[in-house]
Amino acid sequence: MPVLAEVALSSTSPTRFLHDAVEFVNERLWGTLSAALTVPPGCRRGRKRRWVGEAVARLRYGMVGINHWPGTLYGLASPPWGAEPGRPLNDVQSGRGWVHNAYLLNGVEKTVLEGPLTLLTTPIWFPTRWDAAPLAWETLHLCYRPTLRRLTRLLINALKGEARCGI
Repeated sequence: MPVLAEVALSSTSPTRFLHDAVEFVNERLWGTLSAALTVPPGCRRGRKRRWVGEAVARLRYGMVGINHWPGTLYGLASPPWGAEPGRPLNDVQSGRGWVHNAYLLNGVEKTVLEGPLTLLTTPIWFPTRWDAAPLAWETLHLCYRPTLRRLTRLLINALKGEARCGI
């Protein structure tokens, strides 16, 4: 059963809030698998971008999604997926070790997926996509035999499906 909770933090500035939020999730929440940050476009440039990067570095989680659900990383299958490394055996929480890691990377500390706050189209893995199954097959065929023609056809069909849905 999904659960959502909201906690108010009495911070005096946006940078202080970011610091306090990271401290809160690291110290008060159980689990070390994944965390998500919602970052508006204005905070992705200049000095604010650095603040977000520092916050991500301080998060003690194996996966961090910036404007994305961290579970998307699992579905991508190539990036390493696992909890914060180095947890002691008496406090494992979300586990130890990594799965996937198609590139066999050593010493992974965390995997970060970053994207825009809003997307141009609905991702094909969303349940509201009526054409998700045909697009999944087209994606599989593209992976099996990658060609520019297949990629173009996949992109056109993905956008057509959006138009058909009235989105």
